Amino acid sequence: MFLRLEAREALIDPDQVAPARVRFGEAMGKIVGSGKVEASGVFADARGGIFILDVADEMELSGYVFGILDIATVETHPLITGEQLQVFFAAEAAG
Repeated sequence: MFLRLEAREALIDPDQVAPARVRFGEAMGKIVGSGKVEASGVFADARGGIFILDVADEMELSGYVFGILDIATVETHPLITGEQLQVFFAAEAAG
């Protein structure tokens, strides 16, 4: 599963920033400590990053991001491998 997280720009009140960083850090710790991370990276030009996670389904993923939905933009996409895509196209071509 592809997971993109980015801090919401609406956090402009200085009193909101520190608690948001704590919550975001806790969520990142939960994700990184899960053993589900296959790849990750931090954006060089924004307050966020991406993860490729090996999760069973959307419900498992929700457990990692639910606590930060109010302070971060969360984008997810299911992923398939190149091999799976080749099988799909072969099956489609075969009719």
